[in-house]
Amino acid sequence: MVTNRFAAVVMTATACSVLTPAARGQVVFYENFDDENSGVPMLDYLDFTQFTVADGSVDLLGPGLFDFIPGSGLYLDMDGTQFNAGTLVSESITLPAGDYRLSFGLSFNVNPMPATNTMEVVVGGMGVASLSGIDGLNHAEFRLQQFEFTIPSATEGTLIFIHGGGDNGGYLLDEIELRRIECLPDTNGDGVLSPADFSAWVAAFNTQAPECDQNGDGSCTPADFSAWVANYNAGC
Repeated sequence: MVTNRFAAVVMTATACSVLTPAARGQVVFYENFDDENSGVPMLDYLDFTQFTVADGSVDLLGPGLFDFIPGSGLYLDMDGTQFNAGTLVSESITLPAGDYRLSFGLSFNVNPMPATNTMEVVVGGMGVASLSGIDGLNHAEFRLQQFEFTIPSATEGTLIFIHGGGDNGGYLLDEIELRRIECLPDTNGDGVLSPADFSAWVAAFNTQAPECDQNGDGSCTPADFSAWVANYNAGC
């Protein structure tokens, strides 16, 4: 049982830093596209290392070729130059039973503006995300998208991005990470939930460490204290 005495601990950090998305747990899949095609952007790119273009057209963009978001390396326009939006299917991924978090950077091609575009995301046969329109996005930067879900039993599955639109200007996609989530309130990582984990959470807060982020919003703020208490009381 977590008591109110924990609330009296002084937290000294300025809680404004943005953490690396999904920073805890085991990474089971990662791709940022920077090494594709020897680092050279290309329209209608097909030869992905970890993905297959199962349908439509996908553009590999970056420095020297329609670089809408400079400084981001290589990234994808999911609606390429064939008026047929793309579907990406990853290589097979081993997915043990457990809790997962999928994160990726998302923006959009402003020429033309894809206000009616959609994208479905499927992991291991499970629908994880359904995206529509551009509300909350910025054409000048990638915005972090995070989705948590549970794999009920071990499986071999794929990660699929299905874009709808077909107007040659779609969602821009980068920095895909699929991570199996650890027991979040076990902040000292000893495999046991105990009051010592609260002291570990305070230390993580004060150093802006990834273990601080208990509500999964990618930031370390005082709201993560309430989230840690809820996670602790829920158990693992």
